[in-house]
Amino acid sequence: MCATVILIGAIVPIYLHFSRQAGQNIETEKIQMADKMLQSIKEEMTAMPYKTIVERSKTANKIPPDSFELSDDLFPVTLARVLEVQKKFKDFKIEGTWMFITRGNPNDTNMVQVDAKVIWTQAGGKRERTRSFLLVAPR
Repeated sequence: MCATVILIGAIVPIYLHFSRQAGQNIETEKIQMADKMLQSIKEEMTAMPYKTIVERSKTANKIPPDSFELSDDLFPVTLARVLEVQKKFKDFKIEGTWMFITRGNPNDTNMVQVDAKVIWTQAGGKRERTRSFLLVAPR
């Protein structure tokens, strides 16, 4: 009886330690995946012909006052990765906006600011990683 109590007293803290460690490993893995997705969005949009973004501004879902919704079709390769990750972690989601930096001229379309974020849930609520970057029209 005494040996059982001692054994349980030793096993419970060890079990709690390993389960806490596993939770931290999953959290770290999610942060790394979110960072990779954000970098992938940046790389895809940087490689995209700039005129595609200018053309997209004519049909994109506008968010007042002058931003546009960051839609999945602007980063199809990253979207495929997100769908793959969602098989393991179903709570990953990409959101964001993009807008022209007008520098005083409302018709200026030479620079775009993109604000992207990856959102997921974990113990304690929602977490997110964000990345902002600029795209400049070639001269």
